[in-house]
Parts: sequence; structure tokens; C-alpha cells
Amino acid sequence: MSSSGLIFFIVLWFIIILVAIAVPIVIGVLVYRDAKRQEMSSPLGWALVAALAPSLIGLVIYLVVRSSNSEKGE
Repeated sequence: MSSSGLIFFIVLWFIIILVAIAVPIVIGVLVYRDAKRQEMSSPLGWALVAALAPSLIGLVIYLVVRSSNSEKGE
């Protein structure tokens, strides 16, 4: 493998790792802010569930619970 190919490979993996770390952090922050605004119990807990559950399942669970809570509040 040439040195330019190796550099490309390293940069590509760095970008993939950066995205894999940044996406859950952004999801956690957005869920925390939304849960706090919706006055849901334990916004930090919801943020952790949404950010750390694999394959965005935590985000889907949060959105389902959030929609059912907003229907009860109306």
C-alpha cells in the first residue's frame, strides 16, 4: 500500500470514528433540551437512553413516549 493510500485510509477511519462519537452526543443534547422543555421526568435519563441505545432505538423510544405524553397533556 502506498503512503498516500495509507494516509487516505487513516483519514477515512478518523472521520468515521468522529461521526460515530458526535452523532450520539448531538442526539443526547437535543433529547435533553426537548425533554426539559416538555417538562418530562428525568430529562438526563432520557438523553442517556437516546444517546447510548444501539441503532437509534433509544431515540425512537423517546419519540414514542414523548408523543404519548403530549397527547395526555392536551
